[in-house]
Amino acid sequence: MSINQFLPSLEKFAEAENQYIEYFTSKGEKDILGKVISNMKSTAEIQASQGVDSWLAYGVYLPAVERIFALHQGETEAEFFERTQ
Repeated sequence: MSINQFLPSLEKFAEAENQYIEYFTSKGEKDILGKVISNMKSTAEIQASQGVDSWLAYGVYLPAVERIFALHQGETEAEFFERTQ
């Protein structure tokens, strides 16, 4: 069984990915991935102040995000699978 079986196809995220890239690029952001991660960290800190452990929820979400960025940066499905096992 591979993690890839549980991840959605890139096509499902293409529109959202392009919107994020366009938005952050228009704001002059150079490190889009870093900005997304920074925003996630800030959200987790706000939720933690309210007693919510958002990192547990992110644990389901992060592999999909990592796969999108990896494939976007040229990593193959096989390389992603091997690296994430």
